Amino acid sequence: MAAELAGLRARLASPEPLAGAILSLPEPGLATLLGTAGFDYVVVDAEHGPFTLATLRPVVEALAATPAHTIVRVAANDPTIIKQTLELGVDGIQVPGVASGEEAVAAVRAVRYAPEGERGIGVGRSTRYGLDLPGYLHDANASIATLAMIEDAAGVEHVADIAATPGLDAIIVGPLDLSAGLGVIGETGHPRVQQAIERIVAAGRAAGVPIGLGGPPGELRSLVEAGSHVTLIFFDALDIGAAARAAVQAARASLV
Repeated sequence: MAAELAGLRARLASPEPLAGAILSLPEPGLATLLGTAGFDYVVVDAEHGPFTLATLRPVVEALAATPAHTIVRVAANDPTIIKQTLELGVDGIQVPGVASGEEAVAAVRAVRYAPEGERGIGVGRSTRYGLDLPGYLHDANASIATLAMIEDAAGVEHVADIAATPGLDAIIVGPLDLSAGLGVIGETGHPRVQQAIERIVAAGRAAGVPIGLGGPPGELRSLVEAGSHVTLIFFDALDIGAAARAAVQAARASLV
């Protein structure tokens, strides 16, 4: 009998929509700022951001001291990378470029211990270096979430198979890569991209799997109504840069 869901897995399975941020810069202080800002979760972008395991650890430690759930977007659907990231003690793994049901199954199995998966047993930070090993082994499968990103035409084509994957907690849409894969690079508003997103949302609804979209904070209601349950509303580099430029412009305008 499967254990009752807990932690981030339980949050994703609940009807309450979640709003989060991306952290792409390996700065623990910024992790603390985002983690205490009120976001439900923070995605650490170890796929595109300049992270190593050594720089990822202090960011994960900083987030662990905040109310926000920590999700790491790993560099690849690789069981070794996923295992090493899990040993840092995170709440969820977001796997990029999932293009088939088989790849989604592989992602879930890399996150879960036997009998649900193939994750190796270590004594890293996740278990307080062995001190909490028995309890962690008992609780991890029920609480650590697996999120699959659909970012290309193949993923859209096989979205029903991906959504049907046992143990998959959410499907996240990657609109920029999706636009490139659909031949309209950078045009996330293009009808091809929007139709693909609608197809992903429909498959998620049919399978009862939460979908993750992204957009401005002021559009959260419309994004939720469009089918998003895990909504990204803040991107550190983009939004901090925009705020800085706006401050400079406001300062200069006050001198005129």
